[in-house]
Amino acid sequence: MRSSFVFLCLGQGSQYFNMTYRLYEQNAVYKKYMDDLNDYCYEITGYSVLDYMYDKSKSYVVQFNDLKLSSLALFMCQYSLGKLLIDQGIHPECIVGLSMGEFVALALSNSSNWKMVIQVLFKMTSVIGEKCQKGGMLTILDCSKIYFEERDIFEQCEIAGINYDKNFVISGSNQALEIVINYLEKKRIVFQRLPVQYAFHSKMIEEIRREAENEFYPLKLKVPIGSCAYGGIIKETPQTYVWDILRRPMLFQETIKSVEKDMNPIYIDLGPNGTLSNFIKRGANQQHKSYAVISMFNRENENLKEIMDQFSGVKCY
Repeated sequence: MRSSFVFLCLGQGSQYFNMTYRLYEQNAVYKKYMDDLNDYCYEITGYSVLDYMYDKSKSYVVQFNDLKLSSLALFMCQYSLGKLLIDQGIHPECIVGLSMGEFVALALSNSSNWKMVIQVLFKMTSVIGEKCQKGGMLTILDCSKIYFEERDIFEQCEIAGINYDKNFVISGSNQALEIVINYLEKKRIVFQRLPVQYAFHSKMIEEIRREAENEFYPLKLKVPIGSCAYGGIIKETPQTYVWDILRRPMLFQETIKSVEKDMNPIYIDLGPNGTLSNFIKRGANQQHKSYAVISMFNRENENLKEIMDQFSGVKCY
């Protein structure tokens, strides 16, 4: 089976201040895409995402959790990187989207609609901020069976996603998450609280169902999307796509199995710090190569060069 490039697009949770700044400074093509996106974001929102994201007074340890701006920043970085790779001959045969990363996947699949995607993304994050009660999300490095075995601990939370066999995500109120955190600390189970202020993929965002369900129309995709909302590959977006992205659990492991059933993928992670690439490497099937570009240690240019040196002129699509 021939090899195919597959892009991986991530949503909320791994963003940080000054991500991709070195790439922005040194790669003219990436900078052009970022500047164009920022100009449009400013036009419809009144915010300069670049001014906020590239704040040199803030280190990566400062939480970048403003929902509207962090979502736009994640979109801009990943979309610009995807377009840069495509311009240099790395054409994806499938684009996997995790949670809000599906907005990036949609825009890359149908690049003529990127303005519409930004409009919908900004509207949804604005409505969430106006209507939804704040909460949070935890990534837990253990088998998800503990969620079902310890119901008195997890009863007020919902499984928000399964990344691989020993990595799952829960969402819930801040009070409910504190109960879980106390349990995990006592059991010495590794976890991470994500830098998000809302309990995505749970009943705590039901307040925006009407807006999200009616926000989109079916759209045929030029490049298929590996949708973690559905756990498989889609070639057309359904009417409820936006709502499903935000409310359904993230089925990353199931989606990757679906991709690998019909393809021999070479994964390129567009997200911050190689999170999805790490998920691939830790999953059950580790035979496929995965590469990350964006790095917290400012290695984007080196990582990009390594990918281009290896695959320049290779026909994988």
